[in-house]
Amino acid sequence: LILVGPGTGVAPMRALIQQRCAVQLYLPTQQQPLPHALLFFGCRKKQRDYLYTEEWAALNTGVNPYYPNTSSALPQNGVQVISAFSQDQDIKDYVTHRIKDQGKIVCAMLQQVSWS
Repeated sequence: LILVGPGTGVAPMRALIQQRCAVQLYLPTQQQPLPHALLFFGCRKKQRDYLYTEEWAALNTGVNPYYPNTSSALPQNGVQVISAFSQDQDIKDYVTHRIKDQGKIVCAMLQQVSWS
């Protein structure tokens, strides 16, 4: 799952990630694990606009932030959040730059997709 939030509403993408975390917790005996999820999240300023900071940090470390009273750990690299902040530095940093930086992972994920 590749999600791109280039400075627009991130709530629908957050809901998809929450659903994946719930499935991982309540259906851990699935035949195959959930595929990797990658969220590219962009906003202007980290201090002002970076929503759900704690959740994203937990997901990046493999912790399921939506079910804190469980010993639920996510698969390694199960959900990864990559952020870009366009106005925190002199040189603009956009999600397109982060996608390019992660090009090998994105291409590998796209090659695994069954288009049937």
